[in-house]
Amino acid sequence: MTAGTATDVLAEPGAAVVTRAADASVTLWAGTAAAQTVTSATNAFSDLLPGVNVTVSKVSTDPTTITVGRDSTKAQAVASGLVDALNAVTSYYASNTGVTSTTSPTSGTTSTTAGVLLGDATTRSAVQRLTSAMSTPVNGKSPSSIGIVISKDGDFDFDAAAFQKALAADPAGTQAMLSGVAKAVSDAATAASDKYTGSITTAITGNQSVIKDLNTQIDSWTDRLTLRRATLQTQYAALETSLSKLQSQSSWLAGQLSTLSS
Repeated sequence: MTAGTATDVLAEPGAAVVTRAADASVTLWAGTAAAQTVTSATNAFSDLLPGVNVTVSKVSTDPTTITVGRDSTKAQAVASGLVDALNAVTSYYASNTGVTSTTSPTSGTTSTTAGVLLGDATTRSAVQRLTSAMSTPVNGKSPSSIGIVISKDGDFDFDAAAFQKALAADPAGTQAMLSGVAKAVSDAATAASDKYTGSITTAITGNQSVIKDLNTQIDSWTDRLTLRRATLQTQYAALETSLSKLQSQSSWLAGQLSTLSS
């Protein structure tokens, strides 16, 4: 076959239609002076608008309207989670500082058990700083203005309706208030739990030093008592030997006395 005379199969009836690949594109504000075309190697457009991701599915010249709204549920979840986390800390502290009494059903005697943190000044101070941070005003406004309120029993309650109302009225101010409260609580928590300078960390380190010193003293006393025991055992063995000799002498004297008497 002569070169260039082969049948063009793509031009034959029923042949496949081949289309050159192209990037997907969308035009923002089409028909206006601000029109802007954005392209993507896939059908997905990330951050087409700040915080907005779009996926296209077909070619269309019809205008499409995208409505962007604020997701208030996530902001509410952050605020509610902050309150729940602090309440978990105060609840744990309360359960470990209480005093419980139990009465034996058989003997009728009553025993009292105190929580392991009862009287511990370090943890008490840390919890007080956390609760104070949660309730301290931010930029002159109380956290209760965004629904974070102190209950009558000292815990914190979260008022979702008050938070949504504040968020609708002043989104930026509510976000700043929540960020300020979260930072204050975070700073108080860091002051207590920092692995180098935290008050609780320092207290634990100090108690570990005391425990180590006491263990050293116990080991020292164990050695001294072991030596003392060995000394006493030697002395008692010597005494038993002396007593045995005395008993032998006593028996001999008794025999001699018996002979003299006869």
